[in-house]
Amino acid sequence: MRGRVDAVEVRFADESLRVGSFANAFRVTPDTDDECFLDFSVYSPSEGCACIVARVRVRYDLVPVILDRLGDVFHDNNSPPPNVGDGDN
Repeated sequence: MRGRVDAVEVRFADESLRVGSFANAFRVTPDTDDECFLDFSVYSPSEGCACIVARVRVRYDLVPVILDRLGDVFHDNNSPPPNVGDGDN
């Protein structure tokens, strides 16, 4: 499995994805022996619920790559570098 994808190889499956969706909550939900869901949600304390705004099914062997990329972005001080979101990952 490739860990990094070159920018020239990346495109949006649907142009409406370009703007993305706001999320303030996240969870990992097991699905099969080989896959899980990454759920991004909007949580409302006043309503006491979270609504999933994006769900992605991934193989478990991709999760370490995701963690590695997040580590690259957030480093040790938990703040993103100025170039976060430059689209090369």
